[in-house]
Parts: sequence; C-alpha cells; structure tokens
Amino acid sequence: MAARFEIYRTQDGGVEQLRLRPGENRVRVLPGRQFRLQDSNLDAEQLRVLQVDSDLVIENVPLDGDAGTASVILEGYYRICSASDQCAVTAGGDETVSIPDSVDGAGGAVLLADVNTKPLGALNDGTFVLYDPKFETPILPALGDVPTSRCCTARAAQPCWVWPPPAVEAAGAAMVRRPRATSRSRSSPPPTSTRASPC
Repeated sequence: MAARFEIYRTQDGGVEQLRLRPGENRVRVLPGRQFRLQDSNLDAEQLRVLQVDSDLVIENVPLDGDAGTASVILEGYYRICSASDQCAVTAGGDETVSIPDSVDGAGGAVLLADVNTKPLGALNDGTFVLYDPKFETPILPALGDVPTSRCCTARAAQPCWVWPPPAVEAAGAAMVRRPRATSRSRSSPPPTSTRASPC
C-alpha cells in the first residue's frame, strides 16, 4: 500500500487522506487536527521531524518502488497548535486503531511530535530536530580540553581567553579618573596606561 498521510478532525471524528507524492507535500494546519503517517511497510526509524520556523516538517518518508522519498510540511503548525490543541503526529501502527488512540502508542504507533515536544538539538542552519533516531547531540569541549597558558592554569581565577571579562574591563575603565593637574604633574610625563594581567 502506498504511503499516505491521514488528517483526523477532532470535532466530528472524520478522517481525510492525502496520497503522498515524491518531493514536498504541503498541508495547511487547521485547529482541531491530529495527524498520522501510514504505510504497511513504514519504518519510523527512517524518519526525521524538524521545526522550521512555524512549520513542522516530516522528512525521508519512503514511497513504493523506485519513487524515492517524500516530505510532509505542516504549514503554520506552531501558530495554530497549542497546549489545549496539541496536534499530535504519529506514524505506523495497526491501521484499525483510531488516530486518537495511536497517540498513546496503541497498535504499535510511534509519536513523532506534538506541540510540546522538546528539540533534540539543532542543525547548522538553526533548524530544530524533534525526532530522529540517528541524531547525535554535539559534544561541547570541556574546559580542560581548551588550551590555556601556564600562569592561568595555576591561578585559575578566570579562563585566559576571556580575561579580563568584558563587564569587568568596562567597569574598571569607567572608574579611572584623570588626576587634577598640579605643578608637579605638569612637569612629569603622563602615566602610561597598562592592562592588568590575570597572572
């Protein structure tokens, strides 16, 4: 059976079906809707769900034969859906199970996302990843992995690369006052400005 996208209307229990085509399939989100991606051969492990601005995007939906893959773009998802209207999106499971029941995993369905889903992380372009079994969260380097100078390692008061902190440096500069001129100061060379070292 070809992949299809089902749209459940919570008001009257009706179900609309969208036959997926290769490439982008756009669906305008309306209030009171739940969604299910269904295919007898669907493997949810292949899918990736993203938040792109106010849209929710399901990628890598396999199609029959050599038709390639499809994506489903739920336009305005994050403008319409809310805590009281969560617009759950599920995939797979027993086709005889109703879409509302599939949200809770009945029939083996997988919850891909709803409006409360927290991102797993972000891509380089700032797009949020909501569902992707293959996604690996980037590991930030620990402080000990960043090169530091010998004196800063000994003192460890501030990381060398941010010494002095910009706020501290700005505050210190604001506190500097030029001394009032005297006969002695006029004959003396002006003081040389120096920057304190953390070491």
